[in-house]
Amino acid sequence: MFVEKSTPPLFDKLAALFYAQPMKINFTAVIKKEGRWYVAECIETGVTTQGKTVASAKKNLCEAMSLYLEDLPKNKVEKLRNQKSFVQPLNVEYA
Repeated sequence: MFVEKSTPPLFDKLAALFYAQPMKINFTAVIKKEGRWYVAECIETGVTTQGKTVASAKKNLCEAMSLYLEDLPKNKVEKLRNQKSFVQPLNVEYA
C-alpha cells in the first residue's frame, strides 16, 4: 500500500513567502533640501525620510516604502496600486 506524504501547511506558507516575486508599484516622490539634508516624501502615502544626498534620500525612501507596504493589508496595497497621482504647477495669488 502506497501512502502519499503531504507537505505541512506551515512549510507551504514559508515556501510561498520565500519564493514570492517582489511586486513593483510606481509612486511619486518629492525631494527637497532642508538645511544640510534632503527630505524625500512619497505623495501617495506620506512616508517621509531623509538623506545627505538626493540619491541617499531616494534610496532611503524606497527602503521605507518597502517596509510600509509589507505591513499594509493586500486590499490597501491594491488601492494604492490603482491610485493615480498628478504633479501640476500651481499658481497662487496672495496679498
